[in-house]
Amino acid sequence: MKAIKRRINQGSALKGSYFLLFSLAIMMIYTSSSTLYVTNPWVDSNSFMTMGRGIWYGLVPYRDLFEQKGPILYFMHTIGYLLSPGQFWGVYVLQSFAMTINIIYFYKTARLFLAERIAFTLSFFVPVMILNTYFHYGNSAEEFALPAIFILLYTIFKTKRQEEFSFSNKELFAQGALLSYVFWIKYSLIGGWVAFILFYAGYLLIKKEFTKLWHGLLFGIGGFLSVSLPILIYFAINRALFYLFDVYFVINMTTYAQGGTPFIRLFEAIRILLEVYRNYLFVSLITIIGLGILIYTKRLVKDKKIQAMLLLVFLGTGMLQYYGGIAFHYYFLIMTPFISLGIWGIAKLLADKKLIFPEQWTRSTLWLTLASAFILPLSGNNNITHSHLFPQNDYIQIEHWQNTSPNSGLTAQQYFAQIINEVPNATLLNYGFLDGGFYLAANILPSNRFMMINNIPHWSFPQMWNEQTAIIAQQQVDFVVVRISIDDEIPERGRFYPDQVNFNLLNEYYELVAAHAQLLEGWEIMYLLYQVNSN
Repeated sequence: MKAIKRRINQGSALKGSYFLLFSLAIMMIYTSSSTLYVTNPWVDSNSFMTMGRGIWYGLVPYRDLFEQKGPILYFMHTIGYLLSPGQFWGVYVLQSFAMTINIIYFYKTARLFLAERIAFTLSFFVPVMILNTYFHYGNSAEEFALPAIFILLYTIFKTKRQEEFSFSNKELFAQGALLSYVFWIKYSLIGGWVAFILFYAGYLLIKKEFTKLWHGLLFGIGGFLSVSLPILIYFAINRALFYLFDVYFVINMTTYAQGGTPFIRLFEAIRILLEVYRNYLFVSLITIIGLGILIYTKRLVKDKKIQAMLLLVFLGTGMLQYYGGIAFHYYFLIMTPFISLGIWGIAKLLADKKLIFPEQWTRSTLWLTLASAFILPLSGNNNITHSHLFPQNDYIQIEHWQNTSPNSGLTAQQYFAQIINEVPNATLLNYGFLDGGFYLAANILPSNRFMMINNIPHWSFPQMWNEQTAIIAQQQVDFVVVRISIDDEIPERGRFYPDQVNFNLLNEYYELVAAHAQLLEGWEIMYLLYQVNSN
C-alpha cells in the first residue's frame, strides 16, 4: 500500500514538473513580462511594480504612494522586483507559477470524471483559455486570482465523491484563506466565494445542522484571518490603517462605481456580463455547452446541490466583477476558469459515447497537443509582435518628425532614463497619466504620494490633480514626463485643458528636452520629457 502511494505521489510530482516547464515556456511567449520583451508596457503593470519597489525601500502603499488595487498584489511585485531589479522577468516567474497551479487544478478536477490520459492531455489547453485577447499584456489582478478560482471549482466538484454534500473544516479553512488572498488583491473578484458561502450556509440552516455551520464559520473565518492579519499588522505597524481603508475601500467605492440603487446596478452587471460574452462567441459557446451539460445531464455531477452551487459561483463571479458598471476588456479574464466546464463536459460526453480512444494515443498525440497549445493563443494574443523577435516594432518607436532621437532603437522609457540619470539623485513626476514605466526605467522612486493620475474624474477626487499641479508650480521635481496623442503638436505656453496637463505652468517652469513617439495599447503616443529651468 505504501509503495502504491509512493508511486502515485511520484507520478503527481512528475506531472507537476511537466506543467511547470510547460508554463514557463508558454508564458515566455505570451506575457510581456518575460525576457523576450523589452518591458511590460501596460500602465497597470508599471503601477504595481512601482508600488512593489516602494515597499522594499520603506514606502507604504496608500500612505506614501497612491494606487487602488490590493496590497497582496503589491507585495507580489516586491518579490518580482527582488528577483529581477529593473525588469519584469521576476513577475514572469510568478505568472508562470500561477499558470502551473491553474493547470494542476484543472487536471485534478478533470480526473474526477475523465481517464488519466484524457485529463492530462486536455490540461495543456488551459493556457489557450487564458492567454487570449482579454489577457492583455499580462500581469493583471485577475490573472493572479485565477488559481484560487480553479481551486474553488475543484473543491466543489470533489464533493461528488462523498455520500453527503459537505465540506471538511480543512477545506473551509483553505477557502477562507483563498477568499482573503483574492480579497486583498481586488475585492470585486470574490463573487464566487460570496455565492459559495451563502449557498452552503443556507443549506446547513435548512438542514438545521447548526453545529456544522458554526464550525464551518469558525474555520472559514480562521482561514480568512490567517492571510488578513499579517496585512493589517503591517499597516498598523506603519501607522497606515487609515490610508488602507480610505483608499482601498472608501475611494474605490465612491469614485469608480456608477450610480443607481443596488438592484439597478445588479441588473446592469448582468447586462454587461451578457454583452461581454457576446463579444467572445466561441468562448460563450463552450461555456454554455458546459453549463448545459452540468445542469441538464448527470455526466459531470449528479447532485443537484453541487450543480446549483457551481451555477451560482459562476454568476456570482461575473456579477460582482461588473457590479461597478465598468467593463475593461481584461476584466473578462476572471471568467476563463468556467470555460473548463465546457471542456470537461464535451470530453466526458465523447468518452462516454466511445468517440475518443485515449488508449490509442501515442507520443505523437502529445507533441501535437503541445504544438496546438503553443500556437492557438496567437488567434487572440498578439503580444509577440512587440517582442525582441521584432526589434523595430512600433512599441519601440514610431517614425515622427518630432522625435528628438530618431532611429535610436530605444523605447521612450530607456531614452528618457539616459537623460534623467545624467542628473545625480534626480526626481521625476509621471504627470497626467497612469504609470508609464519611467520610474522603473530610470530606477527612481516617486518623491510624492500622487505619483501618477489614476482613472478618476477630477470632480470626484480633485486632490490628485491639484497636488500634481502644485508640484509643477513649486518646481519640486527635476524632470516631468507627459503624454499626448501623436496627432497633437507639442503644446506651447497658453494651452490648458481641465483635467489634463497644465501646460501653462509646465512651459513656465520647465524646458522640453526630449520627445519620443511609440505605440501603446493601439494608440500612437508622443511622450515628452521636461527638465526644470536652471534659472
